[in-house]
Amino acid sequence: MTKQKIKILLPWIILPIILIGCLAFNSVKRGELVCESLNIEVEPVQGVYFLTKKDIETKIFSQHESLVGSPIESIDLAAIERSVQELAHVKKVKVYAGIAGDLFVKISQRNPVVRFLYPDGTGFYIDDKGEMLPLSKNYTARVLVVNGNLKRSWLKLKSLESVPLLTSIYNLALEIRKDAFLNAQLQQLYVNENQEFEFVPRVGNHIIEFGDDSQKERKLENLKIFYLEGLAYKGWNRYSKVSLKFKDQVVCTKK
Repeated sequence: MTKQKIKILLPWIILPIILIGCLAFNSVKRGELVCESLNIEVEPVQGVYFLTKKDIETKIFSQHESLVGSPIESIDLAAIERSVQELAHVKKVKVYAGIAGDLFVKISQRNPVVRFLYPDGTGFYIDDKGEMLPLSKNYTARVLVVNGNLKRSWLKLKSLESVPLLTSIYNLALEIRKDAFLNAQLQQLYVNENQEFEFVPRVGNHIIEFGDDSQKERKLENLKIFYLEGLAYKGWNRYSKVSLKFKDQVVCTKK
């Protein structure tokens, strides 16, 4: 073999040897790494803060007491993910080890759409996936609040699919959420004894009779037009009741 060919082939021979050496060295070093600290990041969702770093720490250390100081290779990252996922307000969790021995835990939270509230202060949320979600001791989400004739049995449900009224309220809340103006104005939904809906607005001393959820898109559009083109000129406190129950009409009752 000529010297010229050796010069050409030499880098291709040396490079794999160097790579294998680096991998072996890193493998040895990784085997020597111990967990130095736990770094927790809770990602807020539209200003939602159901979970705190302390909540996550408490959950992890309740099932993995000797985490810090343990060899990285001996830590079951998947088991930590499963334990954190048990927290009701966690949507997703990712646990991974850094090159310096730090353990990273990244949490994304579930996103509430509507809150159901009973007279005794108990209740639940429904999130943007249509799943039931317990209230949080840390934070109250600024979403549409539903009260009135609510059944206590709903507290034990895992899904809203078995209760048509819950599905109707959820879909109505989604429609309101799409519109920034209505979402800011409609803060409370009351379910009356006939299972019809009445809104309590954020501004104004009137009640909005909505009826059932039939033609909800048209009713909401009529309400928005009435607010922007009607009450804007006549005053927010002119009426005691605004009814949307009649087709393509907004019927008002003066004070």
